[in-house]
Amino acid sequence: MIKNSYDNLPYDLKLRINLGIILLLFILIFRLSPDFKPIDSQNQTFQSNERITIDLIDITTQSAPLASPPKPRVPVDVTQDPIISETELDPLFELEFVFESLELPEFGVGSGNKPGVGIGRIVRDPQRPPRVQRIVEPVSPDQSIRAEITALLTINPSGRVVEVEFQNIRIYNELTQRFETATAIDPAFLEATEYAALQWIFRPATHQGNNV
Repeated sequence: MIKNSYDNLPYDLKLRINLGIILLLFILIFRLSPDFKPIDSQNQTFQSNERITIDLIDITTQSAPLASPPKPRVPVDVTQDPIISETELDPLFELEFVFESLELPEFGVGSGNKPGVGIGRIVRDPQRPPRVQRIVEPVSPDQSIRAEITALLTINPSGRVVEVEFQNIRIYNELTQRFETATAIDPAFLEATEYAALQWIFRPATHQGNNV
């Protein structure tokens, strides 16, 4: 009889009754179910019986090789004579290269690197005269002497001075402040000047493609 009465109910009333029953069922489920706790991923603890091994890496440092000791330096013997370049000529020295006044040497047999020895000849007017390559200033015992010296130098084919002939020496006079021809001069000054002149080096004169 109840079933028949339910079937005779209008449709909207049936829908409301069904929704009410469903709502009561949901309420009973939440009331009777145990407490529900959400999972906190941050405070979650993992327990495992598996043994974890960590391999320790041994870091080795390679020491840099020791630098080799410095090589001993052999002291170089430097000449005490002052040397100037060919572009820094002392204006107190007056140089004249005269080739016409040279006398012919005696001919001999040899290499031709020394005066009076070897097969060679002196050219009075070479196609290219010798050029100064190195000048050595004389170290005078009397540093107060200022002089103008005109000398005749004999140069061998290798550019070395083999003979020095003084032609004119003028000494500076402090009173007149002029250079005057010397009537007497200290031999030590001449020896120092000749010694320095013998150390001069020239680029040898060339004639017909050969050094003379």
